[in-house]
Amino acid sequence: MEAVTIVIPTRNRWEQLKRTMKNLKEVHCPDMKIVIVCDGDKETYKRADVLYGEEAKIYLIERSEYVKTTRFGIEKADTEFIVFYSDDFKMDKNCLKIAMKYFLENFKDGLGVIKFNDKFNEKVATVGLTTKKTIELLDAFNPEYKHYYVDTEIGFRAEKQGIFKYLKEAVCEHLHWSANKSEKDQTYNESEKLLKDDRATYIKRGNY
Repeated sequence: MEAVTIVIPTRNRWEQLKRTMKNLKEVHCPDMKIVIVCDGDKETYKRADVLYGEEAKIYLIERSEYVKTTRFGIEKADTEFIVFYSDDFKMDKNCLKIAMKYFLENFKDGLGVIKFNDKFNEKVATVGLTTKKTIELLDAFNPEYKHYYVDTEIGFRAEKQGIFKYLKEAVCEHLHWSANKSEKDQTYNESEKLLKDDRATYIKRGNY
């Protein structure tokens, strides 16, 4: 199985990050690397550095919002394969193995996006497996975005290129407040203010 980096942006969610890291230890992947990017959150950075400093690369950046934080983490990854993730997901133990097997068998040129089955919109790439060269091809996680619609754009552009797959067998739970699986915390509330601008960016970038 190929080496893969899990990129986890986080802000003011120490308990969620701990839950995510605990879950990743149960996921079957012999060569998993983890990049945690703390978005202007010094307290989480300090705690994570103490607890996870030997098993993950951990960065503290100035407050940048979700998309730039994710992009930073992708750039710091030293593997070609990337899982774009967050601190409110839990993977089934076989999710990554199933996704990687499908990718290697069906996207032989290394260009592809596999959307995990998180019970959200099948066309929206909220979480999944891809490669750095796919991200470059799609201009994914473009810093014009702040939080929203970037996952919609990835799904739209990848499908248009014929390199998108919603993989039902690759199960991943999204512990989102809208699914009544978490509290609507400050991080969620602050991000909602960005919705209108990100929608305008999505349209401006020709995603229709």
